[in-house]
Amino acid sequence: MTRGEERFNALLSAVLLLGILVLVNRIASRHLVVRHDFSEDQLYAVSEATLRTLGRLEDRLQVKAYFTGDIQSGQIALAKARLEGLLAEFAALSGGRLHVDTVDPNTSSEALSEAQELGLFAFPAHSVRGIQRIRQDVYLGLVLRYRGREEVLPFVSPNSFEIDLSSRIYSILRETKSVVGWFGADPAPGTHEAQYGTFTRLRGLLSQQHLVETVEYLASGAPVPERVDVLLVVRPKELHPRAAFAIDQFVQRGGRLVVFVDQAEMGRSGEARISKATGLEELLELWGALPGPHHVWDTASFGKLPMTRNLMQYGLEYPLFVRMRADSFDATLPPAANLQDGVFCWAQPIKHAEPLAGGTRVILAQSSPDSYYVDLTETVLVDADMEDMVKSVTASLYARGEGQRYALAVVLSGRFPSPFEDGAPAPWDPLADSDKPLETTDETVLSWAADSQVVVFGDADWVRDGYLRPPNERLVSGVVDWLTLDEDLVAMRTRVPRDRRIRDFLQEERIRVGASDSEVLDTTGEIEREMKLEEAAARAARRRQWTCMLAPILGTLALVFGFGIARTLLGRRAAEREA
Repeated sequence: MTRGEERFNALLSAVLLLGILVLVNRIASRHLVVRHDFSEDQLYAVSEATLRTLGRLEDRLQVKAYFTGDIQSGQIALAKARLEGLLAEFAALSGGRLHVDTVDPNTSSEALSEAQELGLFAFPAHSVRGIQRIRQDVYLGLVLRYRGREEVLPFVSPNSFEIDLSSRIYSILRETKSVVGWFGADPAPGTHEAQYGTFTRLRGLLSQQHLVETVEYLASGAPVPERVDVLLVVRPKELHPRAAFAIDQFVQRGGRLVVFVDQAEMGRSGEARISKATGLEELLELWGALPGPHHVWDTASFGKLPMTRNLMQYGLEYPLFVRMRADSFDATLPPAANLQDGVFCWAQPIKHAEPLAGGTRVILAQSSPDSYYVDLTETVLVDADMEDMVKSVTASLYARGEGQRYALAVVLSGRFPSPFEDGAPAPWDPLADSDKPLETTDETVLSWAADSQVVVFGDADWVRDGYLRPPNERLVSGVVDWLTLDEDLVAMRTRVPRDRRIRDFLQEERIRVGASDSEVLDTTGEIEREMKLEEAAARAARRRQWTCMLAPILGTLALVFGFGIARTLLGRRAAEREA
């Protein structure tokens, strides 16, 4: 072979090798997804529930992304890039059945018109360029279409993308949605009670996965419709016995029930009063889930009440807002698994009771061990002395003795007795004499009839519009999904990160050396001693910080040098043997 032929063969081999590498990379990018999540709780790995949902796709799922192209805000541009990467990964995992088409409403009038018709909204993003502040309307919405069905995500975030997209795919794959019945009226517009919020946001949240249907006329004799899978009873007030009977018989037929009890009403001057009976007392007491008349005051785990002082907004540490932690929830229940946060507002404790025969009673959520019960009418007054009132009440409760945990939500499973075995109450008659004893009918009354589940919350404020934060959303959505037997949806919603707080070395060292937290020191000697302790704690904290930063670097360098030295020694020994 001549030198020219050798050069040609070498060039041809290089071209062929390059072509093979390009082809293999294109095939791998489409069909080979190798990915590993090194986070402690596998938060960023695609869940098995998501993979099962994608595996159910039998036809083409068209995902149309309405994404702004040139985003000025660096933070939102990074979020968009991450969303595009996640969409590409979902498309790869779907086996080619999920297709993504991206349009820009900011440059296309047709795309903008479509986005507005679909209900997508623009997020006002602000960025700074030099001395100029730029405002830009950013679209990050998705529309899913599959076999004539459609789901819309008005605005998506990378942090909740898997849950949002997977749950919408799960929903669009279902031929029919489960039906959630809603029994309860929002506060009348313009009333003082309405200022604490309605339940519009909760209904909208549930309607994303279920059909939400208003249930009415139970007191007049109408039953809960057969098509209802889960019935939500929200803030019941003096229900007629016939309405309680309809709810009882719904459970007897195997229907799932969720009750949000809330007997607190706020007056215009900030005072609280306890409303009259809910009408479900006999039912809930018989089943072992009756909320007490008092409210929980948690001195160890609490949220903050928005307050105003001198035209400035701040948050007051408020023990009547019971803050949930990881140990507040029963992790054996699917809707509570991995939950670490949530706030119940003015919550009533649920009385202790034994499980029904053949059934179970599990506390879904509870307060901290440092909790007490209080009379809400004496402790909720909102005025200029609110902080002093909180301190005074807390001190008086400490004097009462040690606190205890209180059940704030319970789950009952099994079969339930009916309190109406002696006869069904007659429907409400507006013309009947109110002093006349309630009549009964001869219709059949079911009791201990079918297996069911009942969830009772001693609070309804936590799902009002103003208090329905993401942790509360995860809890209420998880409960409803679980009761509709959508286990995959529950698994998706409970994928939340564990608390990974950064260690405060300085505070740890201050505690170790015995530094004081007191802001008032009486003598010069105490001040000098405290300064020495603070300096010692600061030096120790800096040493620990440098150790944490340098240890990984030095450890890596040591491994590299060790590998190099070992290789050199092995090479010398091999050379000596050959010699």
